[in-house]
Amino acid sequence: MGGELIRKLYQELSHLSATGWMWILPIYLRYCLSDEAIYNRFETEFLIFNLSPNEIFKGDVRGRLAFITDDQLQVLIDLLIWLHSDEYWEDRWGGRIMAGVDFLTKLKADRLA
Repeated sequence: MGGELIRKLYQELSHLSATGWMWILPIYLRYCLSDEAIYNRFETEFLIFNLSPNEIFKGDVRGRLAFITDDQLQVLIDLLIWLHSDEYWEDRWGGRIMAGVDFLTKLKADRLA
């Protein structure tokens, strides 16, 4: 799946079911880490916002991540930490990224409880 299709899908992430997220997330993450994504950062920004929801949307995001394993959830946490270590992302969305880390870490802890 190329960047053109990812660019069409990124705006629909918040409308995908848990099954849809399970299918698209590995492909989407590979794209966000590609050289192509450096030139058009909207997709990565949208992922950051989907993984760091406002309070009103946290239940929706929990539902979309229902089929993600704990190991996969850790990959998302690690990705956000990696993005936060990048000067561009830290300057632009540092607080939002760390909110995502906190949200996903709590989600993982709640699953283990």
